[in-house]
Amino acid sequence: MGSVAKRILTGASLAASVVGLLVLDGYLSDGLVPWLVASALSLLCAWELGRMGGFHALRLNPSLYIAGVLVAAAAWFGRADLSAPAQPYLVLVAGGALVALVTLAGRKRARKPAFWLGLWALVPLFGLISVDASWGIWGLGCLVILSKIGDIFGYFVGRAIGQRKPFKTLSPNKTLAGCVASLVAGTVVGAALGFFGKLPASEAGLLVGALVGASINLVSQAGDLLESFVKRTAAVKDSSSLAGAAGGVLDVVDSLLLSIPLALCTWPWLL
Repeated sequence: MGSVAKRILTGASLAASVVGLLVLDGYLSDGLVPWLVASALSLLCAWELGRMGGFHALRLNPSLYIAGVLVAAAAWFGRADLSAPAQPYLVLVAGGALVALVTLAGRKRARKPAFWLGLWALVPLFGLISVDASWGIWGLGCLVILSKIGDIFGYFVGRAIGQRKPFKTLSPNKTLAGCVASLVAGTVVGAALGFFGKLPASEAGLLVGALVGASINLVSQAGDLLESFVKRTAAVKDSSSLAGAAGGVLDVVDSLLLSIPLALCTWPWLL
């Protein structure tokens, strides 16, 4: 099986898993499925970060696990009042993260910018709880679709016609054509969701949908570059091999690291 076929199979499997979780979310208690998913992904990200190339020698896995558990606990106990735009539970999440980061304060070698950026992955995924509480299953689905659709089009267009590589040192395989295709895809899909009333606010319309799609895509691409910076500093190509041809967990969720916070900050006014 070729690399492209493997990526398609991996992507289809991940998409099916997301759909299954979204459906399951409608049958379980409020916030449980997003919390379980965010907790699992956050701890896996912590595991990957601690094992990444140059970071492995720092022996920080125990501290990273503590950080993940504290953030998960803060998110769970703060989930009671998740009304946008206040998002009070985010304060608890940030507090839990800061407490956990104190455990790293004595390790000077860990104070690399890339490592601290990597630690950000432990926090925003728990925003899925708030997205679910504020906009329901459709909100979760739209956010995941708009965050990931650009990856698909960007990969195939970049592979087919991409020549110019604007981020050679940061993400050497990313092409300008792929970035543009990703933005166009995100904008078009967002506009379509708005036009057909599939965004959380059915009256969003074409223009608001396009704005939502474009903004989510831009920060999703920025999240991908952020994760690439972390990987390049650690001297690894993929965060791990847990997701098969797609790389590791961080490689899969990188587009959500900034799109979730953006949705929490802007959707209460846009939608």
